[in-house]
Amino acid sequence: MLSLPIVFPAYQVFLLLGASSAFFVGMIDPIIAVYYVQVVGLGPLQLVLLGTVVEIAGLLFEVPTGIVADLYSRRLSVIIGVVAVGACFVVQGLLPFLLPIVVAEVLRGVGATFTSGALEAWIAGEIGEDAAALAYIRYAQLRQLGALVGTVVGVALGSLALWLPVLVGGTAMLPLASFLVVAMPERHFIHAPHHAAGGLRSMALTFRQGLGEIRGRPLLGTLMGLWLVMALSTEGIDRLWEAHLLAGFQFPLVGDVSAVAWFGAINVAFMLLSVAANEVARRRVTLTDDRAVARALAGVSLVRTAGVVLGYLKAEVLRRVSQPLFTGWVNRHLDPRVRATVLSMGGAVDAIGQLSGGPAIGLVGQVVSLRAAMVAAGLTLIPALPLLARARRQAADGTEPGGQG
Repeated sequence: MLSLPIVFPAYQVFLLLGASSAFFVGMIDPIIAVYYVQVVGLGPLQLVLLGTVVEIAGLLFEVPTGIVADLYSRRLSVIIGVVAVGACFVVQGLLPFLLPIVVAEVLRGVGATFTSGALEAWIAGEIGEDAAALAYIRYAQLRQLGALVGTVVGVALGSLALWLPVLVGGTAMLPLASFLVVAMPERHFIHAPHHAAGGLRSMALTFRQGLGEIRGRPLLGTLMGLWLVMALSTEGIDRLWEAHLLAGFQFPLVGDVSAVAWFGAINVAFMLLSVAANEVARRRVTLTDDRAVARALAGVSLVRTAGVVLGYLKAEVLRRVSQPLFTGWVNRHLDPRVRATVLSMGGAVDAIGQLSGGPAIGLVGQVVSLRAAMVAAGLTLIPALPLLARARRQAADGTEPGGQG
């Protein structure tokens, strides 16, 4: 484990990491699909299959990296993830060809698994579960603001050359990782119980303990099912919404404003509305009451289902509200010693959902229409409602910690 001077408190590092990484990736997000379509020449099915490559890499590495984070260091795992994601975009900015992009996206998928679970487990271990539930929402808000500024910068750079924000944003992630090496604390980390077993045996024992957590707690099992349902639509939506707009909507001609600028404006709207919606959730939802969180997520899921079918903007804003609420809810029901392992199992469930839903939705877009694909993506959210009702009943019976408000 890295052992260097600690400069900042964990909460400040957590928020700074969220804002800065979102700024750098925000430079890339508004133009990356346009870059793939207009420079690399990818079609709808290729766009979704590119995401599928990322999800396969994530599925294969999600749980092992979570186990390693619990056994050795969540801090180190996060730093590795930041480096890998930065390197992915550097490669894509320099080599606008299908094969290098596929390899880079595999690296991105693996890198994301080092951060997934480990980051949430790290901050919960440093400041406590209840404080972390609030921190996840503030983190989401600062990510939106960081991404907003990044969008403005990215659109300006993309207007010069579509590869430029990809390269600049990826390169900037590497100094961020260097900052984390110096500034990110890990004062309260407790190794997983089987740390002393060493090697593959310790990983296998930690995996079994994490799986036992899910099997032994009915509410946690329900939340894993909910995780799967929410993932079914996200990959198709993420990969196709820009192509859907490019194919089915004529952007107004305002001077020399390009499609890149319009996508930037749409992303700015997402971010501003998401910050406001998360603030409403932070003020109105009792984050330590499972039933209150379940009610909030049920309302969000219902509106998201209609929103994906009728209006993408509304659905995406509510999706960005549901993520920190859901993360905080799951996190409060985990053994701290194997928290990253179980969260990574949830990440693997998410990858399975996206692998199942993404190609199917992409095929609908290829064979029928992109509009039909977006409708199909919205309909896959419907099973979330009965699962949330079940979770509320399980929380109400008082058998799960955090179930009473």
